[in-house]
Amino acid sequence: MSTDACPACGASLGGASICPACDHIVDSAFLGAKALPLDDEATDPGAPSPLAQARSEAPAAPRAAPPEPGVILDRFLALHWLKQVPIAGNGLALLMILFPWSVAVNRAGRATSTLGLFEGGWFAALLAGAALYYTFREEEGQPLRVGAYDEYGHLALNGAGLAWSLYCLVSIWLQPAPAQNPFNIDAGATLFAYLHLLAWAVALGARYIAFSERPRP
Repeated sequence: MSTDACPACGASLGGASICPACDHIVDSAFLGAKALPLDDEATDPGAPSPLAQARSEAPAAPRAAPPEPGVILDRFLALHWLKQVPIAGNGLALLMILFPWSVAVNRAGRATSTLGLFEGGWFAALLAGAALYYTFREEEGQPLRVGAYDEYGHLALNGAGLAWSLYCLVSIWLQPAPAQNPFNIDAGATLFAYLHLLAWAVALGARYIAFSERPRP
C-alpha cells in the first residue's frame, strides 16, 4: 500500500491529514493530540481507551487544606451572637459528659463518682454532635433539607437535649440516700451535671429567639 494511501480504506490522500473517502484521521498533529490507532493496530486488547488514558495522565486537582484553628476561630467570631451562643452551648454540653455527674457513697463510706458518659450522657453526646453537625452544614450552605426538620431542626435537637439532661438529673436526685455516710459526704448531682443542663437551656433559648426573629414568608 502506498504511503500516500489511507490506512483504513486505501484511498489516495493527496497529502491530506483526513481521508476524503472515509474521514479517517491520518495525522492528528493539527488537533494537538496523538493519532488514534485502528482496531487492527491495537496490540493489547485490555489497554485503556485514549480518553481514559488522557484522564489518567491529567494532573490531579490539589486537595483543599483543612482550615487552621485561627481561621475557625475567626469564622466563629464573625457569626451573629444568636449562632455563637448555641454552638458554644452544644460544645459545652458535649464536653461536660467527660466529667463526674454524680457522687455516691459505697458500703465502706467512701465517695465514688460516675462520669456523665455513664449517667446517660452518651445520648446527650449524640444530640450535641448532631446539633453541631447540623449547624456546620447550614453554615457551609448545605443544610439538611428533610421536610420540617430543615426549619425546626435546631429547636428539636436542643429541646431533646434539654429534656434528656433534665431526666438524667432527676434520676440522680432520686437515687436512694447512702445507708452509711460517716464522713458526711455530699452525695448526689455534681456541678458538672448542672452545667450540662444549663448549656442545653442556653442553646435552646438562643435558638428560640433566632427562630422567632426569622423572616416570615
